[in-house]
Amino acid sequence: MINLNQQIIDLTEFSFGERLALIRGVKSKKQQEVAADLNLSSKNLSKWETGESKPSMEDLEKLANYYNISLDFIIKGVASSNEDKQMATEMKKLSNANSLTKEFNEVLKPFGRFSTEEKSKLYKIMNDEIYVNVRETVATGDIDLYKILSSKYKMYDPTQNIQGSFPHKLTLDEAVETNNLEFYKLALGDLNEANIAREQYNERMRAIHYNFNEQKPINIQWELSKTLEKVVERYLNSDSDDLIQWLLDNGACMIRHYIDYPDKLDMIQTSIIKRLIKNNK
Repeated sequence: MINLNQQIIDLTEFSFGERLALIRGVKSKKQQEVAADLNLSSKNLSKWETGESKPSMEDLEKLANYYNISLDFIIKGVASSNEDKQMATEMKKLSNANSLTKEFNEVLKPFGRFSTEEKSKLYKIMNDEIYVNVRETVATGDIDLYKILSSKYKMYDPTQNIQGSFPHKLTLDEAVETNNLEFYKLALGDLNEANIAREQYNERMRAIHYNFNEQKPINIQWELSKTLEKVVERYLNSDSDDLIQWLLDNGACMIRHYIDYPDKLDMIQTSIIKRLIKNNK
């Protein structure tokens, strides 16, 4: 465990080879680079890090000087100097990040192959936790992947630069990006759950006669109508009849925009779209 308030930091939980690999990782060095800098064999360095063999005292001193840590720390994993403590702290962070990365890779396995670049877009590690990029996850178009990641990890929206709620509540705007009906269904379910939660909150507050600001219900028809408008604008020429029909079945209408007055639901345009879909079937 690491406690910077203690005089000594103990990293003996790691083997010698693990410590050596973590130290190199903290310094962002490749094996070939370290070997070249110290005139060592990269093959031997690899064996030291895997525990197949151990370096001589002379090579240990080279490594300690190279990494600016004490010989005692590199051999025993016990840090007492400020340099050793700083290294130990960074090693622990790197070890945790490596474990989380391995865990995330295992979660992704059933969903196909992801390149290193694709993975880096999907998640990041903050405060020893995995945070998943909700927009990149939705962009995969895989509803099962979204459900797994949103149930296991905290989600964040990079466009807002804030950490999202856990689990993340899918929005209709995010669903529009996929044009996948399953995402729309999930988003509608989340909206309905949000309304139920608001009403339950209001009831609890009323029950105790508490003076509170009542949480107004979400106008789900209006949210669906805004979504319908976006779908018609972006996907009308594609195979979107089933999606548009689903939105209409759940109360969506077209919106008539006014310059000086609030927008209103346009039942005439809505009826026209319904007839167009009916005639196409």
